[in-house]
Amino acid sequence: AYAGATYFEKAEESYQKLIDLEGSNINAWINLAETYLRQGKLNEAKGLLETAVTNLSDPQLNNMLSQTEAIPPVFSHVSGSYADYFLLELESAIPGSTVYFSTDGSEPEISAANAYLDGIVISRPQTQVKAKTVNQLGFESETVVLNFVIERAPELVRIDDYQLRNILMQQVGA
Repeated sequence: AYAGATYFEKAEESYQKLIDLEGSNINAWINLAETYLRQGKLNEAKGLLETAVTNLSDPQLNNMLSQTEAIPPVFSHVSGSYADYFLLELESAIPGSTVYFSTDGSEPEISAANAYLDGIVISRPQTQVKAKTVNQLGFESETVVLNFVIERAPELVRIDDYQLRNILMQQVGA
């Protein structure tokens, strides 16, 4: 009742007491883990589930623990040198997970602006891509780092339209 009414602190206390009294009560372990998850206490939920799986043999607990895992994204290319520009594609190994990335060497932030949608053009002479996945419960994978070198010589482009040239120069930081 406490968890349903969002009295999470009381719910936690109740479930913990039940576990202390009756450690084999699978539902108490599951309900406490779910209470942690509803509050965003991901580390507590994962730690609790690891303890529960170690002490009890239950497929439901094993399933919940597996949901705390986030697998790093899969890349369409490996680190290295490439003769020409290419489209780097990222994919989540777990359906429903979101991939976040950066191309400036910084740690990918969990924000809509950094969510991967449909390919990253690798065209600069050197680019470092960092990416990680976040599963549906909010658990993050390790960050994968790939470094790319494009060997294609830059091409000189002439733009006669003064306004367009200024806009492009601002975009590329020139």
